[in-house]
Parts: sequence; structure tokens; C-alpha cells
Amino acid sequence: MTKDEFVYVFNTRASGSSVFGIADGRYTTATINTDGTGVKGFILFPDGITIEASEVTTAGTINSTSTVTQCTTAQWAALAEKGCVFLPAGGFFLSGSAYGYGDITDYWSSTAADASKAYNLGLNFAVPGAAVNTAGTLGYNYGCSVRLVIDGYVLTLADGTKDAAKWTATVGTSTTANPLPLGGLSEGDAVTLKYNGRLKVKGVKATSDAKPDAWDGDLAKLTAESTAEFATATDGMTISGRLAANVKVSIADGATVTLDGVTIGGDDDENYKWAGLNCLGDATIILKDGTENTVRGFYRYYPGIHVPAGSRLTITGGTEGNGTLTATSSGYGAGIGGGYEIHCGNIYIQGGYIRAMGGMYGAGIGGGPGAICDNITISGGTVRAMGGPEAAGIGGGSHGRCGNITITNGVNRVEATKGGEEAPYSIGAGNYGSCVTVAIGGTVYWQDNAAVGDGATYLGQSLLFYMPRN
Repeated sequence: MTKDEFVYVFNTRASGSSVFGIADGRYTTATINTDGTGVKGFILFPDGITIEASEVTTAGTINSTSTVTQCTTAQWAALAEKGCVFLPAGGFFLSGSAYGYGDITDYWSSTAADASKAYNLGLNFAVPGAAVNTAGTLGYNYGCSVRLVIDGYVLTLADGTKDAAKWTATVGTSTTANPLPLGGLSEGDAVTLKYNGRLKVKGVKATSDAKPDAWDGDLAKLTAESTAEFATATDGMTISGRLAANVKVSIADGATVTLDGVTIGGDDDENYKWAGLNCLGDATIILKDGTENTVRGFYRYYPGIHVPAGSRLTITGGTEGNGTLTATSSGYGAGIGGGYEIHCGNIYIQGGYIRAMGGMYGAGIGGGPGAICDNITISGGTVRAMGGPEAAGIGGGSHGRCGNITITNGVNRVEATKGGEEAPYSIGAGNYGSCVTVAIGGTVYWQDNAAVGDGATYLGQSLLFYMPRN
């Protein structure tokens, strides 16, 4: 669940459920299986159900942690059949040890807070009446619980149905007659309806025919409302147009996509922690002939185009090879590669006209500050790469590490500019960084983290210009 989903489920949801006589019941702190081992945690109530105080041993406060609901194993089984969900207090792990089991509830959300932390749901049962923290943050070195979610259904009667209170529903093989509306249903559940105790409909199954319209690659059609803030280009898709909303645009793992005159860039806002283009694994980008494409990262810690660690991005031109790409960061990321302490994978440039500019302490092509970048190979096209302060034009960001950098004689030309006097090399490592090897046109200038011959002087030029001799 995302941070916003936790906030909605616990804090703002108008559930329509009546729990212990309280309208819009969303949750209660609880101890279930009190006749056995007893487990502390949250009970989440689905939308549109009714639960009486008589259905539990002790009715605690609703939408609050002031007092605790208690129920036996059988009582909890009946609540679960109504669609209730239990989140146990599983504690957390830190440095190989477990803490707070049975007293502390820590659940990761899927929303990153920054490069080192994520939002989480937290409550300490050892503190009576403590507030539920639906937007706390913890470092990635913590081990917390995870709640996976699935789409659910609510069975309701049409408005104005006569004698609505006389309708009941049973689910599957259960004999429990539930009043309507009935929540907590999953796709494929068999539901039997009765009116005043007499069978009316037997074994009807919940299904959904509604499917979101597939994105056709036109950025202008994307809105946060229509895409749930995400859009993924699949294999063979052409991406075109200008992105007008703060939507995360990704390329599916293994996909080859064509850029046809795109403009991507959004707000530098911590709510939009993603790059301009986000590769979800290996990806190939083709620059359509004659087009100009501009990609800028969103939140400042992210690059223009992100290549995840261990993956490979290949950029190539079309038939004529004259499509262009300009990639930049909004703050601290590379133009193409990684971000602030966000590692990146392998980058292969085989054609097109590429212009990449790093942000503060980020390489034009390669790593962001404090990050690791894998190998960079440029074997075709024209490339101009400018590093941010203390960073290489091609290679590592400040305090970062990069792998092997290879520029072959297949290129038209390569221009790399280092980020000021604090940057040691235009191609290679950034300030306080390291690089494994640098080979240009068949000549090795850097190997095993050390210069070869006059490699330090050659790579340390403010502007390194390379054009093969034909």
C-alpha cells in the first residue's frame, strides 16, 4: 500500500460501516484469539458492513486506540468472513535482531520518503492511547512488515429496494446470513441471496469487465486521474507528445520503445520521486529520425533517465541516426544514469545525437553523487556530456564509483566536460570517486583505478574532445 492509501484507509475513508454503533467505522486496535495465544494488532473494517458489540467479547473504541477490542478465535473467524482484515503487531528487525513483537506495529508503505527512507504505518501498543502514525518514516536498514492488497467488491442493493432489510447473503459454503451491503468480497466469490429466508439467487460470482483504457504512448493524454500517476511503455510502443501532468513514465523490462518528439518534465516535488523516464529493467530507446526529444527528471534526487542497477539501457538512432535526445536532472542526478545515492546499471549508446547534463555533483552520463554506476559503452552517434560540480562528463558523480568506460571508433564524436576545477576528469571518476577502466579509441588511459601513461592529463582536460581519424 502507498502512504496515501494508508492515510485514506485509517484516517479519511467514509466506509459506510456501522461498528459497535459508530458510523463510518474504519479500524480498531484489537487482541484476537483471546482463548488461545492472543495476538495484538489492528482490525480493519471493509466498507458497507454492520458489526454489533455482541459479536465480540469486548468492544473497544472505533477509529481510535483508546481502548482495545477483544475477540475469541471463533469471533475473529466470523469477522474475517465479513471481510475484516487483521494487521498483527509484528515488531521490526534492526541489525539482525527483532524488537517489539506483539507491541509495535510497523508496516512499510510502497512510497519512498527520500533516497534512504520510506514511509511507514506505525503504532506502539505499549503506550495506551498512542496515535496511529500513518505517515512516519524509517530507514531502509529497518525490517518491517508488508501488507499486500487485492481489489475487492461490495454487494449492495439498488437504491429504493423494497424491504431491503429482509435481504441477506451467504458467501461460498458458509451458512452465515449477512445483511446487505456486504463488503470484503473477492473476484470469483460465490454469493447466494435470500429474501426473507427464501432462496432468490444462488452461486452468482463477482467478476469485473471494466478495464482501464490502454495507454497508446501519447504523453498529452496522460493525467494523474486517468493513470493513477503511472504509465508504462511496453515493447514496440512509440512515445510522443508533451507530458502536461506529474505522471511517472516508465519503460517495461525488456521493451524497445521509440521516442518521437517527446517533452517530459514535471515538478521538483518530493511527492514525485522519479526520473523523467524510468527503466524498469533492460530497455532500448530508439530516437526517431528527425525528432527532438527532451527528458528532465522530476524530484531533484533523480536523473533525467534512470537505468536501474544491474540492468542495461541501449540508446540508438533510427535509420538516418539524426534523432536527438537531451536529458537533464532537476537537481542532483545524472542526465542519463543514476541519482543522489541512487545506483545505476549499464549504459550503451549506439547512435543518435545525445546531449546529457548532470545536476549538482552528478555526471552527464553515469552516476549521481554518492552512487555506483556500472559500465558505460559509447559505440556510435554524437555525444555531448556535461558533468555537474565535482562530477565527470561521462563516468562518476562526486563521491561515486563507476565501472568500465569504453568509447569506440564507431562514434562520430564525443565531447565530455567536467564539472569545474573540483572535478578531476572529464571522462572517468568524479571528485573523491573511483573508476575501473577508461578506454577511448582502443587506447587504455585508466586501468585498475589508476592512470595509464599520460591518462590523468588526457582525461583531466576541462573539455575532452574525441573524433576518430578515418
